[in-house]
Parts: sequence; structure tokens; C-alpha cells
Amino acid sequence: MNFKGELVRAEREKAGLTQKELAEKANYSRAMISKIESGRKKAKKHDLILIAQALNSMYLMIAARGTTTLPIVFDQINDDFYVAANKFLQECQEAIEAVEDVLCLAHNVETIEDCSDEQKESIMYALTQVCDVNHACDVVDCAAGNMGFDIEKRNRKNLEKYRQRNYLSYGARPDLEAAT
Repeated sequence: MNFKGELVRAEREKAGLTQKELAEKANYSRAMISKIESGRKKAKKHDLILIAQALNSMYLMIAARGTTTLPIVFDQINDDFYVAANKFLQECQEAIEAVEDVLCLAHNVETIEDCSDEQKESIMYALTQVCDVNHACDVVDCAAGNMGFDIEKRNRKNLEKYRQRNYLSYGARPDLEAAT
């Protein structure tokens, strides 16, 4: 299965671009885009990031990096599990409040063009808070890993749970296929 190539094609088509147009935006040849989409060339992480940026595709960014956020290592944070878990709860509470505020403002919004300046500011603030939660999750994982918990085992259990709930198809995480 060529999950990443198929995703590149789907995201390119969603953006309304030809292979040639995407190649120009991502600074690749049309032949390279064709090979990636068809699976004749395995897309490397760097390739996917550049293509994701050219398409402004968060799905491709997740396929490339595993997240839409920047990979950050918080080397100045206390990685004690109790401290990290409490910080996570604080970040979650702030994010929930920000998202609840956005839901009141943005119930009829489908694109950024539909947003007033106030809505844009509110949504960006909520996105910032959600990003903080994402990073707080990483800190909790590091702290739990330092305690000896098997985070990869947790990841495999979650992957299977997501499949059972039909959140994703087989092939979406080929790096974990053999482990499940």
C-alpha cells in the first residue's frame, strides 16, 4: 500500500493543482511528484514536509512529522511525572476555555474568509492553547518514559483503538503495522 503517495495525490487534487504546479511550488520535478504519488519512489520525511508546506496540508504534515506542531524539545522543563501531569491539566483547562469561547463565535464559519477580525484572533488564540496541550502531552510522555513506562506499547494500543473506532484505515501508520 502506498498510503503517503495516495495522500499526496489526494491533497494535491483537493488544492486543485496539477503535478507540474505542485512540483513548481515544492521545488521538485513533475516526474518526482509522479513517482511519489504512484509509489515508485518512497517519499522521505523531508519530501513530505516540503510538499505539505507547498500545499498547506496539515494531513501531510501529520504523515511527515506525526503532528502539525513544530518538533520542540523542552529541555528546561521539570520532567517529574507529577509536575508534568499537573501542567498538562492546566494546559487542558486553558485550551477547553479557549475552544468553548471560539465555539460561541464561530458556529457558522467554514473558511478564514468568513471570519471577522475578532473571530480570527479568537481562533488563533484557541489554536495556540491546543498546541500547548500537544506539547504538554509530550512532556508527560517523556516523564512517564523516564519512569519506565513503555510509550510505544501505549501507541500501539491507541492505534488499534483508533482502527476499531474507524478513525483510520490500515496502512495509515505502516511503521507500526508489524508491531500490532
